Amino acid sequence: MKVNVTEKSPVLVEIAVELPWEQVSAALEEAYAKVGKKARIRGFRPGKVPRKLLERYFGREVTQDVGGRLMSESLMLAIEQRKLHPVTTPSVEPSRMEPGTPFRFTAQVEIRPKMSELVIEGLAGKRPSASVKDEEVESELQSIRRAQAVLRTPDPPRPAAKGDVVKVDYDVSVEGTARTDMGARDRAVELGTGDVLPEFEAALLGANAGDERTATHTFDPESGRPELRGKTASFVIHVKSIQELLLPALDDELAKDLGDHETLDELRTSVRERIAEQKQAAVERAVRDSVVADFCEKNPVPVPPSLVDEHIAQMERSLLEAVAPDPKGLRLSDEMRERLRVQAEQKVRAGLLIMELARQRSLAATDEDVEARLESIAKRSGKNIAKVRAEIASGDRLAALKAQLVEEKALDLLLRKATIVDVAASEGEAAAPPPP
Repeated sequence: MKVNVTEKSPVLVEIAVELPWEQVSAALEEAYAKVGKKARIRGFRPGKVPRKLLERYFGREVTQDVGGRLMSESLMLAIEQRKLHPVTTPSVEPSRMEPGTPFRFTAQVEIRPKMSELVIEGLAGKRPSASVKDEEVESELQSIRRAQAVLRTPDPPRPAAKGDVVKVDYDVSVEGTARTDMGARDRAVELGTGDVLPEFEAALLGANAGDERTATHTFDPESGRPELRGKTASFVIHVKSIQELLLPALDDELAKDLGDHETLDELRTSVRERIAEQKQAAVERAVRDSVVADFCEKNPVPVPPSLVDEHIAQMERSLLEAVAPDPKGLRLSDEMRERLRVQAEQKVRAGLLIMELARQRSLAATDEDVEARLESIAKRSGKNIAKVRAEIASGDRLAALKAQLVEEKALDLLLRKATIVDVAASEGEAAAPPPP
């Protein structure tokens, strides 16, 4: 086997492989022997079918199978011999298999970039403030009130106003063409929340039950739905009902209704503690992310494009599914995709560097590490430790767990080496905790 490796970039190599015809011929002979034992051709006993007939009936399948197997095996051997580290499945370009001539093929292989000794001295990180403001507590209490609110039809009836929940049916046409996929029935719209298009909400303000209202909206040229970019949609809205949102009083009774609290002060204390926990978790993430960002800046490396594209696709899918159960046909704007690309490159670069740091420092997950994590999982989930151990041992879950533990060790090493400075919450991007 002849192998030639050409470096196309720091993260891409082209591998050219040439296999002698003798090797290919032997593989074909073996394959036809296996086929001949099972082949059922009229006039011949199994195992006695001439090679020429086997080639006529099964030649294409045998050639494809042998070619695919030879390419896979020889490519894996070439990658192992040259000590390459692919990050994705290689892209193979085969040639025709011609009798008496060497079998040649080329493969484009994206690899991990080569990295020298990584710099981890002098790292810096930022720790944003985790203090809880009174306004944050009160805002959460108001959210709790809203969650306990009830709807009531106004008596006497009145026009819709901000704060009301209006139930509507509506039909949509775009540039004069009906779009049944964009209409809805029994849609509940809370006025004043900004959950619907401004023109749509404006049409509902002041409407009475039974009214028919119209609205138009011109979509942004960068809309997430390419087929709507720059086009004008017309809405015909039928107002079915108007209900007002009745909020419970913020008092001891509300605290009791929620359970686990006897007074409003107890509820307020509980809310403050929960926000503090969320903020502390956000602070820890912010510290880690800032240290990793500095680590990446001190160790610049190129990133394989296909890994970046995979991350972009995952993030785009998550974002679209968050706004639509079936995001088929939806697409993020070019500006948003470019922002995702920057984030994806940062994530891929960080992942490659952390993996390399673990290799250079010989970090590994011990049996004790794994057992401690399994016990933690069992405690959190309330499952028996033996059951958790059996679940993790199946498939690739144990390998994934060990990889996670190694990554955590590498991150701990970076944090120990870093100097952390306190900053304002906004500077550390941890001013607000994630949604409860």
